[in-house]
Amino acid sequence: MDGSGTEAEQARLRKLRDARSGKLAAMQESQRDAIETHGRVTANARLDFLMQQAEVFSHFVREDGASAGASKRGRKKAAGAGSPSGRRAKGRKSENEEDQELVAAAMDGPESTGRLTKQPSMLKFGTLRDYQLEALNWLINLYDTGINGILAEYV
Repeated sequence: MDGSGTEAEQARLRKLRDARSGKLAAMQESQRDAIETHGRVTANARLDFLMQQAEVFSHFVREDGASAGASKRGRKKAAGAGSPSGRRAKGRKSENEEDQELVAAAMDGPESTGRLTKQPSMLKFGTLRDYQLEALNWLINLYDTGINGILAEYV
């Protein structure tokens, strides 16, 4: 074989290597773009979820920015602010009144699923015990109210 045959073969191999590395670079670029897009989408989804959770828990924060779990002295000051008799401001509800309204709304609302009294038909391979059924009701209630929770059973 003469030198021109091997040079042609080497040129062909170089061309194949260049083509392969070009395809590899294009694939890496498309994967980077896909990862960036996925990252943006998941970040937006997480932000939307957190905003929904903030709305769910917003009733725990009073209008003045303090948390609802403030000390009793702080609550008395806030309730009696502006009135020498210590009565709460006109038009404001007490915590008990607000709680009663929230409970009534939760019970009357269309999203209220009620309570399970027997095992759901989809659970066919086993029987739930009473405490497990109670725990399932608790989880359903958490889901309906949009609250996160973890239930663990010691086995």
